[in-house]
Amino acid sequence: MFIDRTLKLSCNHWHASRGGVVLNWDIATLQKEIDENNSKRATYANPYAETWLLIVSSFGAPSAWMEVTDEVKENEFQTAFDRVFLLSSFPLAVFELRLNR
Repeated sequence: MFIDRTLKLSCNHWHASRGGVVLNWDIATLQKEIDENNSKRATYANPYAETWLLIVSSFGAPSAWMEVTDEVKENEFQTAFDRVFLLSSFPLAVFELRLNR
């Protein structure tokens, strides 16, 4: 927050540069992101022993951040990938999602 108290003005100017509500990742949204990438896996060159998917939470405005809930951490996601990771902006951490393959 910035408070500008200029002596020549008759009132103060208050300004909050950014703000927002940090939402939670939910299972349906994450599964949708995984599903959208599953079809791309088939197009990858296949000399690799494993293919991993990294989903990155936005690091822009706080209103674009997403928090990882215990429900998401405990859920088993369907995927064609060998491992799936979620890079979270709130808190700044990497979570490996549980998979049901």
